[in-house]
Amino acid sequence: MEPIVCTNSPLSPGDGLTVIWFEDGIPHTRPASLVSNTHTQIAFQDEPAIAKGTWLILVAQIDGQIFRTEGHCGPLVRQSGLWTISMGQCNWTQADRRQSHRIPIELPVSASILDQTVDFQDFVGHTVDLSDSGAMMELPIQPPVNSLIRWELQIPRGRRASGLGMVTRHGEGSRVGLQFVEYMGNSRSLIADLLYDRAA
Repeated sequence: MEPIVCTNSPLSPGDGLTVIWFEDGIPHTRPASLVSNTHTQIAFQDEPAIAKGTWLILVAQIDGQIFRTEGHCGPLVRQSGLWTISMGQCNWTQADRRQSHRIPIELPVSASILDQTVDFQDFVGHTVDLSDSGAMMELPIQPPVNSLIRWELQIPRGRRASGLGMVTRHGEGSRVGLQFVEYMGNSRSLIADLLYDRAA
């Protein structure tokens, strides 16, 4: 399923978002806010360890929908008591979950919350259903909505798929709705192949 490209930015100045970047394959996240849609300027309360030219992924949840954009960043600039970065003109995309067919399937999953302020960090559970854009998972705890999760699925025949996702909702018991925002390696094609096999 291809994401929908937004003709206009879904965010307004002051809206919160999550910034993701990788160092040696390890994801890092920081909360930020949009300053201006011109050149996609964002602001941090504290100075982040982000070098000029780093590839950033911006993720925001608005009315239950996940929006995403990415690009190389410029230098950090101190401005009005905040640290700001500009990324140039970026196109926001939105996953059309209405066209994403979910298949009931139970797969072992391990996950961790990418937020050092949360006490529970690592946990294991299983999927309840799966699509190419997200999953419903049964976990021992329910991370807060908008939490960023690093997930890894154990797929049949000894394969593993992994990536990052954002918690969009809580279901019955300890079920958690997760929308995928980034895939590691060939994880997206592994999930697509699995869904194709199960639907056949």
